[in-house]
Amino acid sequence: CSDAKASGTVSFPDLPAPGNYKALLLRNAGPPHDVLAVSEMFSIAEEPSNPFIYLERPDLMMAEPIEFTLECSDEDDWVAVVGVNDVQNNQLKGGLAKNWQYCCGSQDVNQCSGVVKGEKKNMGNTLPEGDYKLVVVKNGGAPYPTLAVSDVLHVAKPPEPATVTGTKTEVTMPGEMIKCRFDHAEAKVDDWVAIYPASTEPMHGTMPQGVADWDYLCNSQSVCSQPVTQGEVELNHDLTAGDYKCYVLTHSYGLIASSEAFKVKPPETSGECKSWCTTNGHTWTKKCGWKSCKGCADCASVASQSSAAFSMGRQTGPSVLTTTIEGGAANHGVVFDVEASVPVLILSFSAILGDAGGSDVTVKVYTKEGTYEGHEDNPGAWSEICSATVAPKGVTELTEIPDSACEPQDLIPDTTHSFYITVEGSQSALHLTPTIFPEGDVFARNSDFSVMIGKGVSGHFGKSYCNRQFNGAITYVPDGGLPSGQTTYPLGGDSKGVGSPDDPIDGTLGSDCYCGKSAACDEGQCGADDRCENEESS
Repeated sequence: CSDAKASGTVSFPDLPAPGNYKALLLRNAGPPHDVLAVSEMFSIAEEPSNPFIYLERPDLMMAEPIEFTLECSDEDDWVAVVGVNDVQNNQLKGGLAKNWQYCCGSQDVNQCSGVVKGEKKNMGNTLPEGDYKLVVVKNGGAPYPTLAVSDVLHVAKPPEPATVTGTKTEVTMPGEMIKCRFDHAEAKVDDWVAIYPASTEPMHGTMPQGVADWDYLCNSQSVCSQPVTQGEVELNHDLTAGDYKCYVLTHSYGLIASSEAFKVKPPETSGECKSWCTTNGHTWTKKCGWKSCKGCADCASVASQSSAAFSMGRQTGPSVLTTTIEGGAANHGVVFDVEASVPVLILSFSAILGDAGGSDVTVKVYTKEGTYEGHEDNPGAWSEICSATVAPKGVTELTEIPDSACEPQDLIPDTTHSFYITVEGSQSALHLTPTIFPEGDVFARNSDFSVMIGKGVSGHFGKSYCNRQFNGAITYVPDGGLPSGQTTYPLGGDSKGVGSPDDPIDGTLGSDCYCGKSAACDEGQCGADDRCENEESS
């Protein structure tokens, strides 16, 4: 102080803990201090409580724990779950509590110490479906005074788990449709039904890309206008023989339900007639293998259509077969086989090339007779047929290799021919689609030739990566120049998708396996959490 004060008042804004105290007047001369005066004893009381209880989640499924925040007035106050009309005149009659515990969270008051103030607690839920309230109750005899009451707690039955079943245990293809029947009470507009080989396993609750066939729950390939909770999806792709399952999935491939396995088998006999027919709701067509193929033209009408096509003469320009374009991975190269049904003259190629930051890149195409298998890393087995410097158009548009940069290639019917497309340098990459189906399976075809699943290739004739679908197009002239049948995609997908600039480049992110290094790589399904032992980062 600047001067001595003979009298006055001293205030202490921060009160000590509740209890009994005295005030001392001390001489400041170093400890021990001389006591000049002592007050009478006074008490500081505990701040009065204002009990409350708030529900953390007012809507629960049966068996979900009840979570709440509360404040009580004494350590032996308790919390009860009661019916919405059980509290009358701020009192609770005895025997009405559905469940209870002391405010501290135990039914043993000896486990409690101190008054609960503003703490989160939870209580087990054995309640049947219905509406309830939580109350803070003053301990004593019935009727019990209630200190605080929560909002209404609604307890509902959990929804029935979604189910999906195939309507038949055996399906003959081509010729029959696959029907998947589902019940899905919590359906969303973009949930969908997919077909996978029965051996396909989810990883962390998510199914891989590369479905065999699919539709949204409204039996369309457009998002449903409203949720469909029950129904049947009819799928019409021709699948190779084997065991398959129906799946209900979320938009992001999360697994909701799966069926028992059903078998796809080929027809015992097939006729001479083959025809193309469109299926409502789908962008693809289905090729019929015999006269009785449901929904397709019979032999007489096919013969009539064929005569009309020939009478119209040859088409004036080349044909184009566009593969599935869905992205999912990227490589600097891709190898794949093709097989022709008629004599075909290959003119040029197009591919999905990632943006190179405004720079042009060099694209080359190599070919060889027979399959690529065993020659992926052998430059001496291949002949260069195209070389062009192009400006990549990114993942949303095909980048064309001009006809003038390629030597035309003849394809002989019923023989295998292979192609290797590569991007030189590291500025850009070919966007491809990983798939669970094995190499050599047809994934895009028309009446002239078929394109098979191949491999991604790292660098220039470098490591190969399992089970990749070429994303692009092949320009060609069929025998006689007659119009070609519509392209179909037997393993699912279409040509209207796009890749993503973030598609991982194999060998960089380590998200896919390369072939021949481990048994775990055989199906090309190893992921970031179980990558192959010998995988490298370059």
